[in-house]
Amino acid sequence: MNAYEFSEDSHVSVSVASKPVFGMSHTPTFSARPKDSKLLVKQSDERLVADVELSIAVGTLDPGPSHSRADREKMLSNLAGKDVLDAQNFPTIVVKGVYEGTQAAGTLATEVRLRGVSQRVTFSVSLRREGNTICAEGQWEGTLTNLGMKPFRALLGALTLKDWVRLSFCVTLIPSET
Repeated sequence: MNAYEFSEDSHVSVSVASKPVFGMSHTPTFSARPKDSKLLVKQSDERLVADVELSIAVGTLDPGPSHSRADREKMLSNLAGKDVLDAQNFPTIVVKGVYEGTQAAGTLATEVRLRGVSQRVTFSVSLRREGNTICAEGQWEGTLTNLGMKPFRALLGALTLKDWVRLSFCVTLIPSET
């Protein structure tokens, strides 16, 4: 069994989309680096099984530099607010799961804990080895209500998110020193 951790450039992303207002829509993507990760990989011939555990501090989610500072602050305030992720009461998103597949592709079946409630999310994953590291990418699309959340609304409904979300990750796994 081999232990791995995420490299510094690893990230998890959450994309949402607004309903069009005056013909314009908005699809912000929030990214964060997972912390407190544990990945234990068991390999037999071509089969891989990995236990995955990670957490993401809600306060580290970032909409990126393409937005003005004021817009970023508003977006983060809305995201962390009581009506969305309620970061005051639930400051961390926790993901636990099991990857099963080959050295090229497989499935990551997880329990994602948002707002204190676990939801099942299954990702299709592609892998590639680069020396002693493993690069993994995966994605899931569904609805906010699948995750136990109501789509955000503001300005008396003038600004409303669609009931759609994309969760994705692009991580590089490096051998753990512990």
